[in-house]
Amino acid sequence: MLALYCVLVFLTLRETPKASEFWHNLPTFASYTSNWFVNAENGADHGVTFYLAWSLATEEQFYLFWPSLMVLLLWKFKKDWILVLAAVVLIGMKVVAVAYDGEILLATVIASLAPAILFGAAFAVLLNKRSAFNTLYPVLGNKLMAPATVLLLLVMLQLEAHWLLTRFVIAVLVTSVCIREDTYLHSLLRWRPAVFVGTISYGIYLMHMLAANVVRKVLGHSFGIDVFVATALLVTVLAYLSFRYFETPLLSLKNRFGAQRRDAEAAAPA
Repeated sequence: MLALYCVLVFLTLRETPKASEFWHNLPTFASYTSNWFVNAENGADHGVTFYLAWSLATEEQFYLFWPSLMVLLLWKFKKDWILVLAAVVLIGMKVVAVAYDGEILLATVIASLAPAILFGAAFAVLLNKRSAFNTLYPVLGNKLMAPATVLLLLVMLQLEAHWLLTRFVIAVLVTSVCIREDTYLHSLLRWRPAVFVGTISYGIYLMHMLAANVVRKVLGHSFGIDVFVATALLVTVLAYLSFRYFETPLLSLKNRFGAQRRDAEAAAPA
């Protein structure tokens, strides 16, 4: 995706402020550190190309950091609860660091932690223990919990509730739809259009800004219902093509190699 952006910037944005800023930020995009060094507000006049890199960086940093921390803590303390405590401590550190974000690099790094992911990790650890699962299931596993949480989240967003509380409710929502698959929300989640969007959602996430930029150039303005509808249609087509002709072949390779390994293990002498 980054290579595609490089080509597009070179072909369509040469000699523009956006291009200069993109090439300047390229090392941080490539190293998944843009959420530490690229401030989107700095590009308010002409935008930050490849803006979604901040979320990719947050994701990859979590994959690198959290498993290593889990291994270290479990090796040291041998107790699962320490992982929940670690997630809570990291969230607390983020709350404090936000006040110094942009002033001190260490604070910026800590402030880039994603509380929703950490809350989710804490729930995953808790639910992996039978005693904690039995305690939480009567609440999180209630058939009304998921739709009620959606309504609560909508109200909180409308009222602009504190970001930390909002992230916690998001984690509760994800947990509630995973812990039980027959809630009153699942009929909507199993609706074929919703399933289709979910199937190609990663492509939508990666390419929505590309689609939006194309639509804006064609229509000649940046905002409006027409921009939204046209962008949604275009990115859906692009994401489907990506899923059909790029992601699916790669996934089939993974499945094929996995099957070969399982066959080899089954054929090995005991």
